[in-house]
Amino acid sequence: MKYKTIKSRRQGTSLTLTIPAQFKVSENSLFEPQLLDDGTIQYRPVVSPADIAHDRQMIEKDFADDHLLTESEMKAQFGKYGWGKDGN
Repeated sequence: MKYKTIKSRRQGTSLTLTIPAQFKVSENSLFEPQLLDDGTIQYRPVVSPADIAHDRQMIEKDFADDHLLTESEMKAQFGKYGWGKDGN
């Protein structure tokens, strides 16, 4: 899908790029920028190892306790990792 062209804007001493709303990125999400050899600017989401370990522990405990989450509970707990952003 092709998106509308965006323009960089000055914010203080930095430049910002707008993320299209269709990408459904949560506010305050963390990204690691990288400038590739061909001039491409790439942003990769950052998820801390502590977040991953915590969520893994919750999932394993729920399976051990045979506790299944509803769709809305999954979205609330794991939305920052993308759950529910594509209609799940």
